[in-house]
Amino acid sequence: MTSGVVVDPTKKVILVDGENSGEIMTPPFKGYMGSTFKIFSAVFSFNYDYLLVIFLYNKEKYRNSKIGAAIPHLNKDLFRNSLIAVPPLEEQKRIIERINMIEPLVSEYSHYEEKLTELESGFPEKLKKSILQYAIEGKLVKQDPNDEPASVLLERIKTEKDALIKAGKIKRDKNESFIYKGDDKNYYEKLIEKCVVSRLADVGFVTGGGTPSTTISSYWNGNIVWVTPADMSCRTKYIDNSRKKITKEGLDNSSAKLISKN
Repeated sequence: MTSGVVVDPTKKVILVDGENSGEIMTPPFKGYMGSTFKIFSAVFSFNYDYLLVIFLYNKEKYRNSKIGAAIPHLNKDLFRNSLIAVPPLEEQKRIIERINMIEPLVSEYSHYEEKLTELESGFPEKLKKSILQYAIEGKLVKQDPNDEPASVLLERIKTEKDALIKAGKIKRDKNESFIYKGDDKNYYEKLIEKCVVSRLADVGFVTGGGTPSTTISSYWNGNIVWVTPADMSCRTKYIDNSRKKITKEGLDNSSAKLISKN
């Protein structure tokens, strides 16, 4: 290439075509300028840095006023006809000096504002986890020595679970174990022994349901409420309303289970 406009890092160029039209950039090195750029200059008697500040102040206006359908372009008429304040040259210099003085403070403020926003967005979830952790460690409320020991509660849960297993309502876990806190303050798991800390699977269980056959009419239109995902409300986290009901025969001839509010 032997002809064209040469630019280097001492100059500023403005992008006039494309989605980012209106951006002012500094060339990373010396080279020829493409047709999508224009050199951004000022008359000799005008403070160039002051002109850049005025442009940056209006940059969003230029970017939001692009013209063209397929390829957006900088609205050159709007750009050229923009009105700017023209203080004396010495005043322009003082304005730039003051901006350069406070710019580091603005950048520092921006940094802390971003950190604050990040902390505020994550605070509710971190607070919830902290409350749960304190509850698990027994630090959430003052401990009452007259309270029933956790080991007694776990033994009662085990008795209830054994009764459900015997009734065939749940299955026994072949790898039943418990978690305990060692002398080193770390938690470990053992397959036998009593404990005061347990796995979730040892103190709770999930019961599945099963849909009665839809081809047998005697299974339906009864007085037992039949709950499906369509009846669940994400907003309230409750069952709003059930649109179907089954009969006792339908319940007995399926793997469905009765549920209650308790």
